Amino acid sequence: MVERLTILARKNQVALLTGELGEAPVWADQTLINHVLTNLVENGLKYAQDEDAEVVVQTGRQLRSNMLWSWVQVADNGPGIPETHLPHLFDRFYRIDAARTQGDDPTDQVTSGSGLGLAIVNAIVQMYGGQVEVQNRAGHGSIFTVWLPAAG
Repeated sequence: MVERLTILARKNQVALLTGELGEAPVWADQTLINHVLTNLVENGLKYAQDEDAEVVVQTGRQLRSNMLWSWVQVADNGPGIPETHLPHLFDRFYRIDAARTQGDDPTDQVTSGSGLGLAIVNAIVQMYGGQVEVQNRAGHGSIFTVWLPAAG
């Protein structure tokens, strides 16, 4: 997925990087999980900014509440998310600012959006017994972490 989106990242002058890529096995449909990751990375590419714009993808496993979880994290260095919008991020059709997210070209894969992406991400993750967490770093970007029960 990172290799496939590197072309889009270069087009938009954003560095798409990988951090630690520890094992993160899960029992899930590969196409659906790929959709989750693609959606999160594309959002990161949309909001990363400045000449040092970057999106970083990392994976791993962690014991939480006596259960082993696999996680994937997508971090961007964009403006962050205004606190008032955080409770609504995963609502269908919710967009923080239509003027900010909709470019002049509706076919532009990075700036266009319908407000469904994060709702779909959340639905897929919940379908597999997981959850999505958002860390807002106002003025410094956002970190989305997907937690899914680890396989094995």
